[in-house]
Amino acid sequence: AKKSKDNPYHDYYVWRDGEEDVYPNDMNSVFGGPAWEWVPELGQYYFHQFSVKQPDLNWENPKVRRELYDMILWWMEKGAGGFRLDVIDQIAKEPDLKITNNGPKLHEFLRELSRETFQKGDMIIVGEAWGATPEIAKKYSNPDGSEFSMVFQFEHIMLDQEEGKEKWDTIPLNMVKLKKCLAKWQNTLYQTGWNSLFMNNHDLPRIVSRWGNDGKYRKESAKMLATMLHGMQG
Repeated sequence: AKKSKDNPYHDYYVWRDGEEDVYPNDMNSVFGGPAWEWVPELGQYYFHQFSVKQPDLNWENPKVRRELYDMILWWMEKGAGGFRLDVIDQIAKEPDLKITNNGPKLHEFLRELSRETFQKGDMIIVGEAWGATPEIAKKYSNPDGSEFSMVFQFEHIMLDQEEGKEKWDTIPLNMVKLKKCLAKWQNTLYQTGWNSLFMNNHDLPRIVSRWGNDGKYRKESAKMLATMLHGMQG
Protein backbone atom coordinates (compact mmCIF):
# COMPACT_ATOMS: atom_id res chain seq x y z
CA ALA A 1 0.00 0.00 0.00
CA LYS A 2 2.97 2.33 0.63
CA LYS A 3 4.72 1.51 -2.63
CA SER A 4 2.52 3.59 -4.90
CA LYS A 5 -0.78 5.43 -5.05
CA ASP A 6 -1.64 3.02 -7.87
CA ASN A 7 -0.97 -0.06 -5.76
CA PRO A 8 -4.18 -2.12 -5.52
CA TYR A 9 -3.90 -2.12 -1.71
CA HIS A 10 -3.34 1.62 -1.37
CA ASP A 11 -7.03 2.40 -0.92
CA TYR A 12 -7.36 -0.30 1.73
CA TYR A 13 -6.22 2.38 4.16
CA VAL A 14 -7.03 6.01 4.95
CA TRP A 15 -4.71 8.48 3.22
CA ARG A 16 -4.50 12.25 2.95
CA ASP A 17 -2.21 14.40 0.83
CA GLY A 18 -0.01 16.83 2.70
CA GLU A 19 3.42 18.15 3.54
CA GLU A 20 5.91 16.78 6.02
CA ASP A 21 5.23 18.02 9.56
CA VAL A 22 1.99 19.68 8.39
CA TYR A 23 -0.59 17.18 9.57
CA PRO A 24 -4.05 16.93 7.98
CA ASN A 25 -5.47 17.90 11.38
CA ASP A 26 -4.60 17.77 15.08
CA MET A 27 -6.07 14.34 15.87
CA ASN A 28 -3.98 12.24 18.24
CA SER A 29 -3.48 8.50 18.44
CA VAL A 30 -4.85 6.63 21.46
CA PHE A 31 -1.27 5.48 22.06
CA GLY A 32 0.07 9.05 22.01
CA GLY A 33 1.37 11.38 19.35
CA PRO A 34 -0.27 12.33 16.05
CA ALA A 35 -2.79 9.98 14.44
CA TRP A 36 -1.13 10.63 11.07
CA GLU A 37 2.09 9.03 9.78
CA TRP A 38 4.07 10.64 6.97
CA VAL A 39 5.16 8.54 3.97
CA PRO A 40 7.67 10.67 2.02
CA GLU A 41 7.67 8.41 -1.04
CA LEU A 42 4.00 9.22 -1.60
CA GLY A 43 3.72 12.71 -0.17
CA GLN A 44 0.84 11.41 1.94
CA TYR A 45 -0.14 10.65 5.51
CA TYR A 46 -1.95 7.51 6.60
CA PHE A 47 -4.35 7.49 9.54
CA HIS A 48 -3.88 5.30 12.62
CA GLN A 49 -6.05 5.62 15.70
CA PHE A 50 -3.76 3.29 17.63
CA SER A 51 -0.18 2.19 16.90
CA VAL A 52 1.66 3.49 13.87
CA LYS A 53 1.93 -0.20 12.98
CA GLN A 54 -1.88 -0.45 12.91
CA PRO A 55 -3.08 1.71 10.02
CA ASP A 56 -6.86 2.04 10.00
CA LEU A 57 -8.71 0.13 7.32
CA ASN A 58 -10.82 2.10 4.86
CA TRP A 59 -14.30 0.66 5.34
CA GLU A 60 -15.59 2.90 2.55
CA ASN A 61 -13.77 0.58 0.14
CA PRO A 62 -16.05 -2.39 -0.71
CA LYS A 63 -12.99 -4.53 -1.49
CA VAL A 64 -11.82 -4.12 2.11
CA ARG A 65 -15.18 -5.19 3.45
CA ARG A 66 -15.34 -8.18 1.10
CA GLU A 67 -11.91 -9.43 2.18
CA LEU A 68 -12.88 -9.09 5.84
CA TYR A 69 -16.09 -11.03 5.25
CA ASP A 70 -14.21 -13.79 3.45
CA MET A 71 -11.78 -14.09 6.38
CA ILE A 72 -14.66 -14.38 8.85
CA LEU A 73 -16.43 -16.99 6.70
CA TRP A 74 -13.20 -18.99 6.53
CA TRP A 75 -13.07 -19.14 10.33
CA MET A 76 -16.76 -20.00 10.53
CA GLU A 77 -16.17 -22.93 8.19
CA LYS A 78 -13.40 -24.06 10.56
CA GLY A 79 -15.94 -24.22 13.39
CA ALA A 80 -15.54 -20.87 15.15
CA GLY A 81 -18.52 -20.28 17.42
CA GLY A 82 -18.22 -16.54 17.86
CA PHE A 83 -16.17 -13.39 17.48
CA ARG A 84 -15.17 -10.45 19.66
CA LEU A 85 -15.12 -7.26 17.59
CA ASP A 86 -12.49 -4.92 19.03
CA VAL A 87 -13.35 -1.17 19.10
CA ILE A 88 -15.93 -1.93 16.42
CA ASP A 89 -17.67 1.42 16.92
CA GLN A 90 -14.72 3.12 15.20
CA ILE A 91 -14.95 1.51 11.75
CA ALA A 92 -17.07 4.32 10.26
CA LYS A 93 -14.64 7.06 11.16
CA GLU A 94 -14.52 10.39 9.33
CA PRO A 95 -11.11 11.82 10.27
CA ASP A 96 -11.64 15.03 8.29
CA LEU A 97 -14.50 15.80 10.68
CA LYS A 98 -12.61 14.34 13.66
CA ILE A 99 -15.28 11.65 14.04
CA THR A 100 -13.96 8.34 15.35
CA ASN A 101 -16.76 6.67 17.35
CA ASN A 102 -20.30 6.19 16.06
CA GLY A 103 -19.72 7.54 12.55
CA PRO A 104 -22.67 8.16 10.21
CA LYS A 105 -22.35 4.83 8.37
CA LEU A 106 -21.59 2.68 11.41
CA HIS A 107 -24.86 0.76 11.61
CA GLU A 108 -25.02 0.41 7.83
CA PHE A 109 -21.60 -1.27 7.87
CA LEU A 110 -22.46 -3.44 10.87
CA ARG A 111 -25.69 -4.74 9.36
CA GLU A 112 -23.94 -5.57 6.10
CA LEU A 113 -21.21 -7.35 8.06
CA SER A 114 -23.82 -9.40 9.90
CA ARG A 115 -25.78 -10.29 6.75
CA GLU A 116 -22.68 -11.37 4.86
CA THR A 117 -21.18 -13.43 7.68
CA PHE A 118 -22.65 -14.00 11.13
CA GLN A 119 -26.23 -14.62 10.03
CA LYS A 120 -25.01 -17.57 7.97
CA GLY A 121 -24.38 -19.52 11.18
CA ASP A 122 -25.31 -19.75 14.86
CA MET A 123 -22.77 -17.31 16.24
CA ILE A 124 -22.16 -15.35 19.44
CA ILE A 125 -20.95 -11.88 18.51
CA VAL A 126 -19.58 -9.53 21.16
CA GLY A 127 -18.93 -5.93 20.18
CA GLU A 128 -16.52 -3.75 22.15
CA ALA A 129 -17.76 -0.16 22.01
CA TRP A 130 -16.01 2.43 24.16
CA GLY A 131 -18.28 5.18 22.87
CA ALA A 132 -21.60 3.39 23.40
CA THR A 133 -24.53 4.94 25.21
CA PRO A 134 -27.50 2.84 26.36
CA GLU A 135 -29.59 4.02 23.40
CA ILE A 136 -26.84 3.19 20.90
CA ALA A 137 -26.28 -0.15 22.62
CA LYS A 138 -29.91 -1.09 21.93
CA LYS A 139 -29.13 -0.85 18.20
CA TYR A 140 -26.00 -2.97 18.60
CA SER A 141 -27.64 -5.79 20.54
CA ASN A 142 -31.27 -5.62 19.41
CA PRO A 143 -33.24 -8.89 19.44
CA ASP A 144 -33.41 -9.17 15.64
CA GLY A 145 -29.70 -10.05 15.62
CA SER A 146 -28.85 -7.61 12.85
CA GLU A 147 -25.63 -6.44 14.54
CA PHE A 148 -24.26 -8.07 17.75
CA SER A 149 -25.39 -10.61 20.32
CA MET A 150 -24.12 -8.41 23.15
CA VAL A 151 -22.07 -5.28 23.68
CA PHE A 152 -19.16 -4.31 25.90
CA GLN A 153 -19.39 -0.75 27.16
CA PHE A 154 -17.11 1.04 29.59
CA GLU A 155 -19.12 3.78 31.26
CA HIS A 156 -19.01 2.13 34.69
CA ILE A 157 -15.30 1.37 34.35
CA MET A 158 -14.50 5.03 33.66
CA LEU A 159 -16.14 6.34 36.83
CA ASP A 160 -12.87 6.41 38.76
CA GLN A 161 -10.95 8.17 35.99
CA GLU A 162 -10.32 11.86 36.53
CA GLU A 163 -11.99 13.84 33.76
CA GLY A 164 -9.58 15.32 31.25
CA LYS A 165 -6.65 13.28 32.54
CA GLU A 166 -4.87 10.16 31.33
CA LYS A 167 -6.20 6.62 31.69
CA TRP A 168 -4.41 5.86 34.95
CA ASP A 169 -5.12 9.18 36.69
CA THR A 170 -7.81 7.85 39.00
CA ILE A 171 -10.01 9.27 41.74
CA PRO A 172 -11.93 7.42 44.50
CA LEU A 173 -14.94 5.53 43.16
CA ASN A 174 -18.27 7.21 43.92
CA MET A 175 -20.59 4.35 44.91
CA VAL A 176 -23.79 6.31 44.21
CA LYS A 177 -22.60 7.08 40.67
CA LEU A 178 -21.73 3.42 40.16
CA LYS A 179 -25.20 2.32 41.30
CA LYS A 180 -26.92 4.85 39.02
CA CYS A 181 -24.75 3.88 36.05
CA LEU A 182 -25.37 0.15 36.40
CA ALA A 183 -29.10 0.70 36.95
CA LYS A 184 -29.33 2.90 33.86
CA TRP A 185 -27.80 0.23 31.64
CA GLN A 186 -29.86 -2.56 33.18
CA ASN A 187 -33.13 -0.68 32.79
CA THR A 188 -32.50 0.67 29.29
CA LEU A 189 -31.44 -2.65 27.77
CA TYR A 190 -34.05 -4.73 29.60
CA GLN A 191 -35.75 -7.00 27.02
CA THR A 192 -34.26 -4.95 24.15
CA GLY A 193 -30.54 -5.74 24.34
CA TRP A 194 -27.90 -7.82 26.04
CA ASN A 195 -25.35 -6.38 28.45
CA SER A 196 -21.96 -8.04 28.47
CA LEU A 197 -21.19 -7.98 32.18
CA PHE A 198 -17.56 -7.42 33.11
CA MET A 199 -15.33 -5.37 35.40
CA ASN A 200 -11.90 -5.87 33.90
CA ASN A 201 -10.23 -7.26 30.80
CA HIS A 202 -6.79 -7.55 29.21
CA ASP A 203 -6.53 -3.73 29.02
CA LEU A 204 -7.47 -3.09 32.65
CA PRO A 205 -6.16 -4.03 36.12
CA ARG A 206 -7.95 -6.72 38.13
CA ILE A 207 -11.05 -5.28 39.74
CA VAL A 208 -10.19 -6.65 43.21
CA SER A 209 -7.05 -4.52 43.16
CA ARG A 210 -8.85 -1.54 41.65
CA TRP A 211 -12.12 -1.36 43.59
CA GLY A 212 -11.57 -3.86 46.36
CA ASN A 213 -8.80 -4.86 48.72
CA ASP A 214 -6.23 -7.30 47.37
CA GLY A 215 -4.56 -7.75 50.75
CA LYS A 216 -6.29 -8.81 53.96
CA TYR A 217 -9.81 -8.68 52.48
CA ARG A 218 -9.02 -10.18 49.09
CA LYS A 219 -11.60 -13.00 49.36
CA GLU A 220 -14.30 -10.76 50.78
CA SER A 221 -13.70 -8.16 48.07
CA ALA A 222 -13.83 -10.77 45.31
CA LYS A 223 -17.08 -12.25 46.65
CA MET A 224 -18.67 -8.83 47.01
CA LEU A 225 -17.78 -7.78 43.47
CA ALA A 226 -18.83 -11.15 42.02
CA THR A 227 -22.20 -10.91 43.79
CA MET A 228 -22.76 -7.46 42.32
CA LEU A 229 -21.79 -8.61 38.83
CA HIS A 230 -23.74 -11.87 38.74
CA GLY A 231 -26.81 -10.32 40.32
CA MET A 232 -27.45 -8.33 37.13
CA GLN A 233 -29.07 -9.31 33.87
CA GLY A 234 -26.65 -9.99 31.04
